[in-house]
Amino acid sequence: MKPGITHHHCDKSGAKSSVVSLFHPLITYLSSCLRCTPRATPAWHPRKQFLSSPLLLLTGLILFFSAISPVRAGDPAAAITVVAALIDPAKLATLKNTRAANDRMHKILAALEDARLAGSLPSKTIDEAQKLTGDQRGHAAIVKEMLLLNFSECQRFGVLTPENLERMRHGHSPLVVTGTYSGQNFEVDHIIPVDNFPWLGNELANLSYLPRTLNRRKSDAIKQRALDQGRRFVAAGILTEDEYTRLTQIRRWGDDAPAALNSAAPAPQPGTASGTASGTASGTASGKVNLNRATAAAIENLPGIDPKTASAIIAARPLKDIKALDAVPGIGPKTIQALRELVSF
Repeated sequence: MKPGITHHHCDKSGAKSSVVSLFHPLITYLSSCLRCTPRATPAWHPRKQFLSSPLLLLTGLILFFSAISPVRAGDPAAAITVVAALIDPAKLATLKNTRAANDRMHKILAALEDARLAGSLPSKTIDEAQKLTGDQRGHAAIVKEMLLLNFSECQRFGVLTPENLERMRHGHSPLVVTGTYSGQNFEVDHIIPVDNFPWLGNELANLSYLPRTLNRRKSDAIKQRALDQGRRFVAAGILTEDEYTRLTQIRRWGDDAPAALNSAAPAPQPGTASGTASGTASGTASGKVNLNRATAAAIENLPGIDPKTASAIIAARPLKDIKALDAVPGIGPKTIQALRELVSF
């Protein structure tokens, strides 16, 4: 079952009860001290010693306010569930706007911080979330790496404040708190430009944080970082070799790149998978649906495919060939035979 989005906050009453239970002996002790009247207080008495010692008094106050404050208790399960819902590949594939995942990135990092405050390190939180979504594919590792890198950048620019976390939970950009760019929006943008590769628009591994000034200064030109990330995307099955070649050609040509290179569709290569599918956001071309690129809606239009099976196909990406559909729940030999001439990879 896919996890649903739940509230970020833990049960505050449960948190209070557990903390109060933890400090019940101390509370009982303090109560007994305070019940003593001054006339009944002997030369040495806990009440007198407690009230006369600033350190003990301060400790008691800290413990008292810890017990009654609405802290996020030591159960990160709610935050992990939120992360799982936001990074679910099947849900990301249904996003129509190529920048829709930008808002999700803010929410993901806010949930990672919520989980950290509840005692779960970001790395562990992502692992648990990916288990919930069933995302153990080749590119799961690179998604995790980019989430951790973005989390580290948020820490470096001091954006994980209570005020910023509230903004991020609603999908809004946080504000830089420390350094030269203090006060500016901390924005999410694509490493590989989506104008050339629109199917990477909602790929979490293609999203990175920058202060507003640096983000606006960055052009849509292919930089070395995009080439490095592109090579890693090939290894993870996110891009094909032909698509990476096209990326390097765009970089080489710059503003003088031919229209065929700058279009959303990869230049056709005879005898290759990319030559049979355009690689556009819909993943359709020449009557075939590219199962590694197509949206859930496009896949559902295929014979024998319902919404649940379409989500299973998306979760199984990258698919190498028609035989890979054997391992997808809900797809049998008859469906595979019916799809053979209708799909590409």
